[in-house]
Amino acid sequence: MAQTVRITIFTIAVIIVLFAFLALYLYNPIKSFVFRKSNTRFFYLKVNRLAHNEDYYLLNDAVFNRGKKGEIHINHILAGHNYIYVVTDVVYHGALEANSYKSEWNFIKKKNVVEKVPNPLLDNKAKIARITMSTGINSSFMIGIVLINNDCEINDFEKEEGDPLLVKAKNLRKTILSFEKRKNIKPFKEKELWQIIQDLNQLGCE
Repeated sequence: MAQTVRITIFTIAVIIVLFAFLALYLYNPIKSFVFRKSNTRFFYLKVNRLAHNEDYYLLNDAVFNRGKKGEIHINHILAGHNYIYVVTDVVYHGALEANSYKSEWNFIKKKNVVEKVPNPLLDNKAKIARITMSTGINSSFMIGIVLINNDCEINDFEKEEGDPLLVKAKNLRKTILSFEKRKNIKPFKEKELWQIIQDLNQLGCE
């Protein structure tokens, strides 16, 4: 009986150690996945709330078919009274060395581990070009926004008028309202704006 008890205790101990090892090994990937999903959901809630409060049209998860080139995915197309905002979401827990024109940025993780990541501003700009080509909407009426989590550290970098903006989630409303309050812009007509949204839907937005 004592031998059976010792074997049982040993087996339980091995199982506990094994689970502890797996938990330690998988902690960072799981944490990163959960944080990414949590932030993405937060982005959607924030954009939806803004659209509802300001009475804007909104398309979430817009997908455009490019034939043999595949599809492009846009997280949010927000149609305000003056501009159409093409919003893509990114999540980076760490620091980014941002630059408007470089194809890749340095992403500095914990312990100063550096990883190369694609420039999301250039990706956003390419998506605006795709919308322009597909719809005929003048790109001057579209504002590109890369929405990023609040806890990401970002350096100051040079920007030109008309370039997509890198905006922390907490600053999204303020940024969009600053464009919507511009006095020298002629607002869209309601029927015109409605037709634009319908055209985007017919192009395969989901």
